[in-house]
Amino acid sequence: MNDSPPGRDFHAEIDDAIDTLFAPHAGAGPEASATPVSDKAVSPAPVAPAPEKVAPLPASLLTADGADAFSPFEEALLSLDWEISPDNIETARKALKEIQGNFEVDKAVALTEIFALMDRLLEVMAIAPQNVSTSAPKTLQEGLQTLRAAAGAEDLSLIEQTLVDPTLSELRAAIPNIPKDYSKLVSKTQGVAGTEQKTAAAPPAPAAKAAPAPAQSASMDEDLLPELPAAFGASGGRASRVLVEAVNAHLVVLGKCIAKRIIPVENLFAKTPGYEKLHAIHTELRERLERQKQNLLKALGDDYQADAVVPAEPAKPAVTATACPWPTVALADVGGRMVAFLPEQIAYEDKPAGKVRKCGSFLPIKNLKRGFFGKIGFVVRGELSFLDEAILKTLTIPVANLSGQEAREPKADSSLLVVFKANSGMAFWLDKPTEQLDTSNGRWEPLTDPGTLVAGTLTVQGNSVPVITMRSV
Repeated sequence: MNDSPPGRDFHAEIDDAIDTLFAPHAGAGPEASATPVSDKAVSPAPVAPAPEKVAPLPASLLTADGADAFSPFEEALLSLDWEISPDNIETARKALKEIQGNFEVDKAVALTEIFALMDRLLEVMAIAPQNVSTSAPKTLQEGLQTLRAAAGAEDLSLIEQTLVDPTLSELRAAIPNIPKDYSKLVSKTQGVAGTEQKTAAAPPAPAAKAAPAPAQSASMDEDLLPELPAAFGASGGRASRVLVEAVNAHLVVLGKCIAKRIIPVENLFAKTPGYEKLHAIHTELRERLERQKQNLLKALGDDYQADAVVPAEPAKPAVTATACPWPTVALADVGGRMVAFLPEQIAYEDKPAGKVRKCGSFLPIKNLKRGFFGKIGFVVRGELSFLDEAILKTLTIPVANLSGQEAREPKADSSLLVVFKANSGMAFWLDKPTEQLDTSNGRWEPLTDPGTLVAGTLTVQGNSVPVITMRSV
């Protein structure tokens, strides 16, 4: 027996309920259920999203033939992936500097840290390749891709979190703690070591032969002395006597260099973990100098004088006064002494907060910022203002002490002056603010000593003022 009302179709009601339920999502009313299945195949397919446009590179990063400036660095990285050699590293560093020079100024400043870290990683690969991860070329490749993306980006802030920050983290992690400025020494010594090993492997020439074989003389390094004939000054002439005296003086200087310059550094590297390669370099250098010394001793024979007098250096010619190379300088009173600075090298001059006056012999640049949320880049100028904020937070420079006395806290009203150029800087406490001085009426006497910060002396109205500059030494 059927309890349902006569003429009621439950199947039709269920279909209507389903159509009503899904109509808002399907975009059709109940009549959509009557649409044939074949109509769905005829309906237009969804349009595929257009491929994302790659931003074109600026004209400064394109060569005359249309190639981009990144290609030489890419080729250098491929060579490094195959072989890490001094030549390949030097090629890569030159290509990286060319890329940085072709960047737009604002982008080059914003990407300074990436360029610096990539160059540092290449430098470390030359200094101590055994301490660098095998993935270093890949890390450099990722840095290159970030630079390429930044070159075509209209706004660097759009890729800062997705590309720039991760690349900086990977570059920092890839650089081990290795001392700087030994790349040239290592590359040169590696070449010397390889040549000497080849020479040592060859059998010694017979004693009867007066002249060495051409192959041996061709492979000899410039800094190696050949075997000198015994008693080469036996003729007794004046020229021979002068030569003997010169060789004796040379032996005295050579002995002092070995004892006072080479051996202390060699012993220091031997005691310091991580400096095994530099220790081996200095050991080899000492041994080679000692072999040269033995060659000279053997050649002198009885003419050797252990207490030979080293001739005094000839007096330097008097420096002629010329016009000062800078039109203006900034005069300042430092510790009761009048000195001058170059205005373009002054990165900061102001009366800082009290905590800065307690910095001692070294000044953290981050202490110069004003307020908790202040930026260091807003208070410095010159080359220092081009550095990234992250680098400025870690930068520390020495505080000059011209008086030579024990460092003490400056006066409450003293101004602080910071000079900076080419990654070198120094801070000075001034007794009073600087004053601009026209140098057109002054007399300039330059100094050629690269070991001092004084570029020369400026004499104005009878007063001599040393001019302090930050320069590469």
